[in-house]
Amino acid sequence: MRKKIEDKTNKVLLSKAIVLLGGVVVLSEELGIHHTNISKWLHADVEVPIKHAIKIEKLTKGKIKAKDLRPDIF
Repeated sequence: MRKKIEDKTNKVLLSKAIVLLGGVVVLSEELGIHHTNISKWLHADVEVPIKHAIKIEKLTKGKIKAKDLRPDIF
């Protein structure tokens, strides 16, 4: 059951990052990836890669922490 709770929390945090940065397209451009990758992170059972989690933390000026997006790594 813990994995499901973490998955939901991660998706909420990713959604907040998207809003903070101005949308999926802006975030995808900042990360240098296609916006469909972000959709997969939100809607499929695909985790945010650690390098992108770290970049999201930097882009959001620490409001969204990489360790919160990927607690399995930290």
